Amino acid sequence: MVIGSFINRLGTFVLPYLTLYLTQKGFGLKEVGLALTAWSTGNLSATLIGGHLADTLGRRLTVVISMLSCAVLLVILSFMESLWAIVFFAFLTSLFSEIYRPAAHALVADLVPKEDRVLVYAVLRWAINAGFAVGPAIAGVLSHISYKWIFWLDAFTSGIYGLLALWFLPLIEVYDKPPPSHIFRALSSFKRSFKVSFSDRRFVQVFFASLLNAFGFMQTFVTLGLEVTSRGYTEILFGLILGLNGAIIIFFELPLSVWVRRQNQRTMMVAGYLLIGIGFGLFSIQAGMTSLFAGMFVLTVGEMIALPVGMAYVSNLAPDDMRGRYMGMWGFSWAFAMVLATSVGIKLYSSMGGTFWLFILFINAVSALIMSWNPKRERNRKSEPVILT
Repeated sequence: MVIGSFINRLGTFVLPYLTLYLTQKGFGLKEVGLALTAWSTGNLSATLIGGHLADTLGRRLTVVISMLSCAVLLVILSFMESLWAIVFFAFLTSLFSEIYRPAAHALVADLVPKEDRVLVYAVLRWAINAGFAVGPAIAGVLSHISYKWIFWLDAFTSGIYGLLALWFLPLIEVYDKPPPSHIFRALSSFKRSFKVSFSDRRFVQVFFASLLNAFGFMQTFVTLGLEVTSRGYTEILFGLILGLNGAIIIFFELPLSVWVRRQNQRTMMVAGYLLIGIGFGLFSIQAGMTSLFAGMFVLTVGEMIALPVGMAYVSNLAPDDMRGRYMGMWGFSWAFAMVLATSVGIKLYSSMGGTFWLFILFINAVSALIMSWNPKRERNRKSEPVILT
């Protein structure tokens, strides 16, 4: 899974460059926002569907279906010209590209003891960001040749991950596999996911804190490219700024996680959210490339602290038979933030200009405040059997 994640993220070209790709094709910000909203809506749907499939269809098969379907859809999307065709296939591509994520995160929790999950999630993120350190820079060069290459190489790497998952990921049964008909009873599964997870005040806390943090974090992919080009720089510099994020993580996340895993998890999330906000706040300083690279450096440090801890924290809260759906619900907070980031973020950026980044700083400060609240410890819930009525 680590190898597949590296290869897949090495080719994650489309989302960071989708805004620039559509504006290059002559679409205005309103049309770009519509396509990005379709993408984020697909992402939102994928978190719930992916969590359900992970707990019924199984981790491995969910990853395989997600990646191979995504590869085909990326090729189709590259040939779309009309706005509504782009919107439709952007939704489908995003949906299938993200269905795998709850299954992958649940599989880590299946394989790894609680005390080691922060470090192992950091290893997985290390592989993802090792690919991301190189991928956007490659995409920046490819964009000057043809944007279609961005889609095709993304499709190729997704297909490779799907094949690796098919051949090598373990088949783990955490509980008795439900009858095949239960796979299609997604609505009952969604209802149970919301009922169980939102009855846990600790999960509610991390859900809303993650939602606010993710709204700001997603601006890296939604509006940061517009900020870079508005200062007169090219897509290549945007790729280098994104690549800096991955490069820092490659060299520093694993050593940092060895220390972070021994700290209080909520404290680490608070610190991480604040640093992410400060990093975005630095983008408001009109100091050319300096503020852009400095902001990316600071928010990356916050990301390295907060995100692996967040995944481990949620996996520890989850009952065994709902691990995939808990990870899906946590992913839902990020996906819903992506919907808001694309539908609201572009409008706010176009009207607020440089002060938009100070607004993101404020949003992250609020998320840190939420996570600093210490809810009363609740008694541990025993794992319940899967009942889909």
